[in-house]
Amino acid sequence: MVISLAMLAPIGAAHAQGSAASPGPATGIPRTASGAAVGYEMSGASIPQSQLDELPNRVTEALAACANEAAPLIGRPVNAVLTVSPPGRVTEVRFDGDARPDEQNARACVQRALSGLRFGSRARATTLTLELAFREQRGGGGGGAAGDPRTAAYRESVVRALESHQPSVHACFERSRRALESPERQLRVELTIQADGRMRGAIPAGDLFPQLTECLTREMSRWTVPRPPSAPFPMEHRFDGNIAAYGE
Repeated sequence: MVISLAMLAPIGAAHAQGSAASPGPATGIPRTASGAAVGYEMSGASIPQSQLDELPNRVTEALAACANEAAPLIGRPVNAVLTVSPPGRVTEVRFDGDARPDEQNARACVQRALSGLRFGSRARATTLTLELAFREQRGGGGGGAAGDPRTAAYRESVVRALESHQPSVHACFERSRRALESPERQLRVELTIQADGRMRGAIPAGDLFPQLTECLTREMSRWTVPRPPSAPFPMEHRFDGNIAAYGE
């Protein structure tokens, strides 16, 4: 099934636009790449529309960690096939076609980055094929926080720290019947991480479940995550009410 979104085109549409980037003039400065999802196909269990709407930004953020390694992929179309398990973990990332000799490290980095994506729990597995496009970053390799590989790596470390508290998260969902019985069983939270690794001023994005919000806010005030590269450090995280969401 091919699906089109406002921000994502069906697979193959991007090639019709002739958007491949040509290498710039030799300057002696290493090239860096920014990656984006420009199309996708989905089979198996459907992923909720709200998560599909966020997919372009989430993929771009994940691929920021590969800014240096992905340079050989600039201007070359790449199709990544993700297997998403029922709990929402990406259990496999493979690529259509054989890699060129200079693409091995680039593909390995992209594989690691996409493996960190998380989705809501579903009854069956999903196969998600992403059409990726890589362009050369301008302005010295994207010095902003969003394109800084160190920032992307830090976000991954925070996600791992938050996942370690999944039993507490599930307990909060159990205290809110409405949240536990909702189809997605998820809550997106805006976090502000202070210099000492404490999360202060955590504000749920859309307070649909007051009991869940109160419980999670109380729990998060007790947690410590790795210290950020700069503070305060804002980020979003999606808490999942499924106790198996981060299991094997």
